[in-house]
Amino acid sequence: MRMLPAALGNRAQHFSNLNAHETGAGATRIGDVWEIDEATSDYFLGVLPPLQWQGSSFLVSEALTGDIHAAYFEHRGSHYCGYVRGPAARAEIAALRAFVAAA
Repeated sequence: MRMLPAALGNRAQHFSNLNAHETGAGATRIGDVWEIDEATSDYFLGVLPPLQWQGSSFLVSEALTGDIHAAYFEHRGSHYCGYVRGPAARAEIAALRAFVAAA
């Protein structure tokens, strides 16, 4: 897992992090995570119908590539985005939360 540059109040940085899969290494991006602001999380919640919406986490319904989705979640009042595999989303979001907590 890796912490990418935070995108607090910086939508351009968020899209740069989000589009990093376009380098052709989509599967290796699983576990990448970065902090975002609440407004960015709210925006993506409203763009497309969310998948696997549970409490303070959801997946964007359109996959980035294959079965890799952007996951948005809250942890201790902060908001984050990261890459997860759709079928393993619950476990991988839990792992991202643990990683963020330890960082």
